Amino acid sequence: MARKRKLRTNRGNVAVLGGLFMAAFTGCIMLNASAELIEDGSPLDLDSTHSYSIVTSYDGVDANGIASNNTRQANLFSDRILVTNQVPRGMSFEKFGETIIADQCEGKVVDLNYDDTSRTVSYAVEGLQAGCEISVDVIVRTPKDVEDDKTKAQDLRRDFYIQAEATENGITSARSNLVHNYIGNDVVPLYKVSYELTGDIPYGAPKLPEQTRHTKGALVEIAPNPYIPGYSFSGWSAGEIPEGTESFAMPANDVTLTGTFVKNTERPYYKVTYHISGNIPENYLAPATKTVAAGTLFRLEQRTPDYAPADYGFSGWMTSDAAVDGDSFVMPEHDVEIVGGFYQKNPVEETQKIGRAQKYSVTYKPNLPAECKDYHTGPAQKSYLAGEAVRISDNKPICDGYTFKGWQFDASAKVKYINDDYFEMPSEDISLRAVWSKYGVQIR
Repeated sequence: MARKRKLRTNRGNVAVLGGLFMAAFTGCIMLNASAELIEDGSPLDLDSTHSYSIVTSYDGVDANGIASNNTRQANLFSDRILVTNQVPRGMSFEKFGETIIADQCEGKVVDLNYDDTSRTVSYAVEGLQAGCEISVDVIVRTPKDVEDDKTKAQDLRRDFYIQAEATENGITSARSNLVHNYIGNDVVPLYKVSYELTGDIPYGAPKLPEQTRHTKGALVEIAPNPYIPGYSFSGWSAGEIPEGTESFAMPANDVTLTGTFVKNTERPYYKVTYHISGNIPENYLAPATKTVAAGTLFRLEQRTPDYAPADYGFSGWMTSDAAVDGDSFVMPEHDVEIVGGFYQKNPVEETQKIGRAQKYSVTYKPNLPAECKDYHTGPAQKSYLAGEAVRISDNKPICDGYTFKGWQFDASAKVKYINDDYFEMPSEDISLRAVWSKYGVQIR
């Protein structure tokens, strides 16, 4: 089991945080005491072990309006965050060092792995509590010589760049700071390698790779091609460096690599599947899976309520994979799962019927983080009869810099869930709050 101690941090003093630490780590190797800590811009010794920490942080605002920071935790936990880091060419991976989390924080690191073919360190962070950070030390070794046997130049210096990326559930990604180190002569001229997008730049285009600097003759590895659904990328190129090239020898001048996105003309096809959550009436058959072209208007199956027995009601179809408008949506460029649910009707006494005539309101509160730059598309307040099946809004508001995690009831609300998406309206006004989160990754 990994040692627990206070995390090295630059977010202010380490806080005394509430909660219990539940993580168990397997195969964790303690940090080699002889390894020297890598610092940005510093020269490194030849044939020596060095270490750096990949730090994953998680922050957010929970349903009770508690915002996490460096002195406070929120009742909010990360999903699976995949962290990757490519060890710079020329350095060799030695082993993983210590995994560190602040005392009494929750979260764990799993699936530590190193792929020698791609030189990629990877692992996953799960259940990290908002207001906490977790770090994994990576120990590497510098080469024995400054000269690179893959170049024809008489090398006097070699530069290394360390950066990590993190992706939560494969949806959005965060890129860490870029740490630069070198071995050899510190007065050799350096030339810049930059990246630039040309032509029409699609919405959602990823951030450009950061600028690096190299000596003449150094072998420069070109950044991977970016990806946007529905577009093809030309590849990075510059002058005599053709598209599709993975590396090049650095000339004695700055290089700007350019690339272009081109919208795909063919519409790819994706699947629409139906799924029932919760109780399923006997002899019920879900609608068949459909194959639909992206960009096509797709109408939801409307026959389902007719198949429900007399003592069941159908709560309707919903999905978080597409923007439903009424009974249809435009097919996105990925598979879509449609979820529905049945609820059992209960006999209602006449006295209860009288009470149900009154309507009560459901209010959605934005619960915005203090750093939120802008806010869009919050659902409007609606009223329902007591006992009515209410579908929780699938509206996904936008708060720049944060990810919307869902709507949650105020702690004081007493509601009966029908399934994950529906609840029975109580005899009182109720409200739901937006839950927000963000994560980051940093090299220290």
